[in-house]
Amino acid sequence: MEKYDSEIFKISKDEERAKDLLDMAKERMEFAIKYVPKDMSYRLLQEYYEVAVQLMTSIMYADGYKTLSHISLIEYLKSYNELNNHELEMLDRMRKARHGTVYYGRKDGGNFFLNHENEIKILINKLNDLVESKLKSKILMELFKKVQIIPYQVSKFVKEEINESIKYGDCRHKSELLFQLLNKNKFEVKRIKVIFDWKDLQLPKELLLILKKSGTIWNHDGIAVKINKEWIKVDCTWNLELKSKGFPVTEYWDGKSDTLQVTKGKLQFYDSDKFESKIKVDKEEAHKFADELNKWLAP
Repeated sequence: MEKYDSEIFKISKDEERAKDLLDMAKERMEFAIKYVPKDMSYRLLQEYYEVAVQLMTSIMYADGYKTLSHISLIEYLKSYNELNNHELEMLDRMRKARHGTVYYGRKDGGNFFLNHENEIKILINKLNDLVESKLKSKILMELFKKVQIIPYQVSKFVKEEINESIKYGDCRHKSELLFQLLNKNKFEVKRIKVIFDWKDLQLPKELLLILKKSGTIWNHDGIAVKINKEWIKVDCTWNLELKSKGFPVTEYWDGKSDTLQVTKGKLQFYDSDKFESKIKVDKEEAHKFADELNKWLAP
């Protein structure tokens, strides 16, 4: 990007405009596929290239950059590992072929399109996936933070009462709220169960001694979200203030990989709909443990 730095400008990140450009690129692609005939392949080249430009511009707006140069647009993508050198070269060849068609009336760009049609379509799909991933990761991070800041407190759980107005909650409340918010925003999300050990947190010994009958290995609620065709585990249980208690709090997250989990110890993960708990917890002990844990965690 160094050669073209003077043509790239820093601006405020604009996810809304990035989303609008993504939508327009999809509309243009649908139009090209439906209405532009193969015997006008030079027009198909123009349309596909414009789709690529809108997607590349969307990436820049999401990152907080802008340029009027198509060369700089392509150069900017070198900072992304998702595209290899051959694909970047293909974008530049598309640029040159489209330039010849639009400004010099050359129709030989159509032959270029027909010879590389499959490659171009794969490239467009990769750009589209990159934009969607960036925008989804941004929304995911915002919703995660929104739920994470809710103070952790063990309390009665009624699924039907979970909404954005809850003032506190434990793993059940917070994972259910995040599940609802992500579902509402059209993420592919599922509930998961985690088997963990309270001993793997820095709790006072007197707290753990309460669990004489129940033991310290319990079930925990979390969620998994599909990003870039992979399931990532997202745990928003511990609010930031609990870092001072030694809890594994997720402070910085890219929205593309697993967050920190309930503990740093050994964990077992299961899909909730396939999970059958074999852990027996004594209710009296559990209530006493919850009360004492809440007192210890209280600011």
